[in-house]
Amino acid sequence: MVFKFRTPSFSRNSSPDTGKRIPLSQLRVATHNFSPNNILGMGGFGSVYRGRLPGGSYVAVKRLSKHALHGLKQYNTEIEVADSGAARHPNLLPLLGYCSEGEERLLIYPLMANNDLASHLGRRSGTLDWAKRKGIAIGAARGLAHLHEGCSPAIIHRDVNSSNILLDRDFKPFLGDFGLARIMHEEDLVYGTIEWPDPNSSPSTYHRYKDTYVYTAVRGAMNSIALDYFFTGKCTQKSDVFAFGNLLLEIVTGKTDKRTTLVDWVRGVIDGGNWGRVVDPNLRGHYDEGEAKRLVQLGLVCSDINPELRPKMSQVVEMLEGETLGFYHQRSWGSNDSTPYYSFPPSPAEPARS
Repeated sequence: MVFKFRTPSFSRNSSPDTGKRIPLSQLRVATHNFSPNNILGMGGFGSVYRGRLPGGSYVAVKRLSKHALHGLKQYNTEIEVADSGAARHPNLLPLLGYCSEGEERLLIYPLMANNDLASHLGRRSGTLDWAKRKGIAIGAARGLAHLHEGCSPAIIHRDVNSSNILLDRDFKPFLGDFGLARIMHEEDLVYGTIEWPDPNSSPSTYHRYKDTYVYTAVRGAMNSIALDYFFTGKCTQKSDVFAFGNLLLEIVTGKTDKRTTLVDWVRGVIDGGNWGRVVDPNLRGHYDEGEAKRLVQLGLVCSDINPELRPKMSQVVEMLEGETLGFYHQRSWGSNDSTPYYSFPPSPAEPARS
């Protein structure tokens, strides 16, 4: 492996001691009493404010809305994930502190100078060149792989999308927003068959797949939800892999429509022989075509309708960090099989090596 995983261990009854408790009075001063002028964005959790702490550090303050559905549960989950030590990874957004006073619930994170990935995709400014896009893909993959295979118990993020990839001033990516995460506590795990209908077949045929899963309500951006999870509520690590595949396609295409998946559109364009339409036109041709094609290929495999054909995230990292992104898609990549799941043929632009 190119990188090493830490293996923090935690229980669901652990107390929040990783982030420090920050007084509400201090946060009011930091955000100018939660001034509307300091709002960075709004979401299902509530509003996010720009703030400056007494030491001079700039922070993003997430303030739970009183009307947020499941907001308190998300607040507690973010603290539990942070307290576990799971987010102590270079590509996972760290929780700096939290506040729980009266009816107020707030989470404090470092302020990201370049906002999130979604805010840059599709723009004509050219700030997100091909090298940055590759770095973002690799960093996000490392962070997600750490949640899946570097933590005990493992964590399923459940909301991997471009809005939750935060970027610092150097465009280093941080996977954030753990409010929907599911910590795979042993007592919640089920190993069994996941069965769901193929919506494109008539009469209906069913896909079947065996894996370890947790039952959960279906959450996340619609374009990032795998059908095996959508139809059954059985969430596996391969559900995250599907979402990551869609993220890869967003990085290449520059498209961020949260209502529909990019998989069908990309396949249709490629099948029609119009490869040039797949890559974000805002790159203006300044990208490596071989790398782009292999990144799209990896995104499509991660988003395969069959979870058995989706790689594990550690394998995705290896492919992204390897000298080539090419691989043979000839067999299933089972979660319990320790044999190699892919091989690396030479890049089309390079001669084969002996």
